[in-house]
Amino acid sequence: MPSRSRPFYFTVKSKTGEKIPVAVNGEPTRIDAPGFSGLCHIIHDTGSETGSARVEPSQKRGLIVQMQGKFAEAATLGEENSSNIWLGGTLGAALNLGWVMRNVVSLGSKFANKKTGGRFYIDLGNDHAPCQMGFHLRALFRVLATSEGEEAPKLGSPELDAIPYGGPGLLEVDTSKTYTLYWKIPYLDLCTWELLKVPAISPLPLENVLGDLSTTRLFMYDLGKCSAHHPDYEQSLLLEATFERGAEGDEFYDPVAAVHPPTVLDAPPGTPKKEPGLPHDDSMSIVDSLQELAEDLSEDSLELNNLFARALQELPLWQGFDSLNGLNFRVPFYIEAIGRFRKQEVRSWYVLRAESADGGFYWQARDAEELAALCRPKRRLSRFLRGAAPRKYHCCDVRTLEQFRLIVTSHLAEDSKMRSAVLQAANAPPDSPQSPSRLMQPPPRFLEPDGTMCGIAFAQAAQGLKGAKREALVGAIHFEGRICEELLRLSSDNFIRCFSPYDCDQPRVLIHAGEITRVEALSQKFLDRFHLFEVQTDLRAYVFCCAHAPDRDEWVAALREAAQAASVSRASGPAGPMSPNSIYGVASAKKAAGRSRNSRGSDVIPNRHGPFLDATGAGRWPNIRYVLNDRLLTSAAPHPLSADAAAHLLELALALGSEPSHTSLAAFLDSTCMLKAVRFNLWSQAELKAFWCNVYHCLLLHGLLVLNTPDSEEKLAIFRRRASYLVGLRPVSLADIETEIFHVPQESAAPPEVESVGKGGCCGFLGGKAARAPTKTSALADTAKQVDQTAAASVELSQKSRVAVECENSSGLATEPVNACMYLDAAETWEAPSMDPRVELILSEGAGSCSIPVLRASSLDRQLDDAASLFVQAQVQTESNGGVVRAVTLPGKCRALKRHFKNERDLLFASGNLAWHVGQCLEPPSSQFLLPRLLPILQHQQEQPA
Repeated sequence: MPSRSRPFYFTVKSKTGEKIPVAVNGEPTRIDAPGFSGLCHIIHDTGSETGSARVEPSQKRGLIVQMQGKFAEAATLGEENSSNIWLGGTLGAALNLGWVMRNVVSLGSKFANKKTGGRFYIDLGNDHAPCQMGFHLRALFRVLATSEGEEAPKLGSPELDAIPYGGPGLLEVDTSKTYTLYWKIPYLDLCTWELLKVPAISPLPLENVLGDLSTTRLFMYDLGKCSAHHPDYEQSLLLEATFERGAEGDEFYDPVAAVHPPTVLDAPPGTPKKEPGLPHDDSMSIVDSLQELAEDLSEDSLELNNLFARALQELPLWQGFDSLNGLNFRVPFYIEAIGRFRKQEVRSWYVLRAESADGGFYWQARDAEELAALCRPKRRLSRFLRGAAPRKYHCCDVRTLEQFRLIVTSHLAEDSKMRSAVLQAANAPPDSPQSPSRLMQPPPRFLEPDGTMCGIAFAQAAQGLKGAKREALVGAIHFEGRICEELLRLSSDNFIRCFSPYDCDQPRVLIHAGEITRVEALSQKFLDRFHLFEVQTDLRAYVFCCAHAPDRDEWVAALREAAQAASVSRASGPAGPMSPNSIYGVASAKKAAGRSRNSRGSDVIPNRHGPFLDATGAGRWPNIRYVLNDRLLTSAAPHPLSADAAAHLLELALALGSEPSHTSLAAFLDSTCMLKAVRFNLWSQAELKAFWCNVYHCLLLHGLLVLNTPDSEEKLAIFRRRASYLVGLRPVSLADIETEIFHVPQESAAPPEVESVGKGGCCGFLGGKAARAPTKTSALADTAKQVDQTAAASVELSQKSRVAVECENSSGLATEPVNACMYLDAAETWEAPSMDPRVELILSEGAGSCSIPVLRASSLDRQLDDAASLFVQAQVQTESNGGVVRAVTLPGKCRALKRHFKNERDLLFASGNLAWHVGQCLEPPSSQFLLPRLLPILQHQQEQPA
């Protein structure tokens, strides 16, 4: 294999700014770009591939790029040099050309541009702009259009090689057709970075021409929509991708190792539990690891390690026990800390809590790589580069760390080498051979800028630096189970910025002081070591911690002063009643949604959705979701939550009204966070049905309150798919509850008109074309009028439970790894409730639904009967003559009932159930004639939507 061979990485930017990796020589990857959605496939077969991208046997097919999908909009048509779809790219560094060669290339490019009629563009760039090239789409790619209803060829199949090259020309885009784009070049090797098959030149190292290039930006754009000016391509971007070269020793992206777990229902009950699979290498020993680490650390570093160890041993709760027998270990958190000894490195530390039989406890922090080496079989945590070049830094995969947490817990629960090593270091003095400083790099004094690496990590954090009033290294608690060292800065412009190490061109969190509603110093110590303070806005609560109490108090005072000054200036402006649309501040979480904070000035997420997106960069859930109940950190409830907890939440949601006060709105938002602590152990079918129905309607009302009201079919589909609650360990949306919990067919929902709330609290998603602008506030006001204002049990989170310090941790491993909500225990297998046709009738889905009931498990059957009867009274129309029913007209959502049932017996039962409810609404002489007339309507689906 060539010594120059390195892996490369190709990522496509989604609509939200998330970077979607494309596997090389793997299966096609689904992409969702702003102007093109479909599949992307890359084949690299030159014989220089390594790892998962290696092709056996190699056929030397060269480099092939294939894309297949639909365009979002029609392309502009006109002159080929000023319109239609173009492909371009910019280099991350200047071309490595001398003065003579630069002029020769410039002259040649002008000549080529003239001879091709403007179908070629090149700008060699300068000190202020990168080198940019552009080609007409059809000049590079072979294009095949497949009409709607026909099957497009499969990417990677040999039949794509037979697509003819159509030559230059305009591409007339039809948004209903599927387009297959095919590009092949045998002269380029991206692994060895060489030019091939050119006589007297090849193999030519490309760095001789392009320089030491590591990152390239590629894009597809419509030239006609940017005024035929190629440098303004960002105004009409259809697709944006990034090409990056790896370093020696790196591996290709492996989609199998990075596969996302299911987000709603886990493996079916009865599946044997297994340990999450992580890569390991039996050839690696703990002795080798210690020797390698000892060679890397200098004498000064070892002395600094001893200082760290002595500092921690002086803390009472970080000292060991006299007796090491009978200790139980928990692993509630891990900390991502800046590497103090190596540049561009972030290390992961697991925080271990050791508990004795008499109730005492102490804390330890152990390096993740040390624990991986102590496992049997040995583990090797996958490390990769994160961030924007050239400031990429080494770290471990978040999903790997979360899965490895369960493995560490299982090893510490049994007689293992890991447990022995942890116990040996538990009671050893700092100068002992068994001290943590001797066994492995000890835990540093987290959250203190005690080295030059801390300054290097935030060297590019320039936003707000001019006029900074206060800044310091703090711990940011991203979610339950994860802490990260970050830079917190308060500037004179009254913005609070929080930066991630090395990846700090843009702040991870951006808050204006006017958004702050409360700044509070929490009394309890976090991990018995750090001092907490909480910054609350209307929609989010951000928790930070400092190493010392005076530093925490100074931050609280400074933030309170900034918030008070901003509120005074805001109060001098026009005042008015609070509405759901006025609770959003100036800017919040602009770079949210996973990895989108790495984007550079495009696809900024609206402020309304920013607080509900995952701004941690951890990829907690694979798809874009607006998680509405992640405002507070929660811990395990002292007693298991019952199914009636969701009923209390629904009562609070129905009672909010159209103009909720700050107090009532904050109380409701805080109460929904308790759903993250729900566990479904030994729940009955009635409890499951009541719980999920109440959660569905609570999420629906919550989403209408804080998000944009959907006023079209497309927006309704996005709303149902993205508005989500964290329930237990997983995020669930309205669509998830409908399809995966209750198995409701998709045909049940009709194009909506959000109008108002009907009698009894009906959420007015009405079928048909929208006739007027939606009014969300009137809907909530009518809802509040129809709800029985009975006193409900309060559902609140205590101050002590806001920050999770510990929780009951199961020793059993999850059936499948769950990364959606990285909580503190193992994943739980969910059981879907049994199918009930009455449930589909009461869900407010969008086709003339019934009123919203607050269901209780104790009286579920009676409530379902009453709700179904109300639905029949409001939606089913009957025509009778002389006391005899002649015709029955059912609403459109009843047509999908037949799809639930596998045989006629089940269908007859469901039909009889619905017929009984219709019969209850008619006179007794008429009800006996209803069933024979209603069954054919259901069986043959001849009814008309109401």
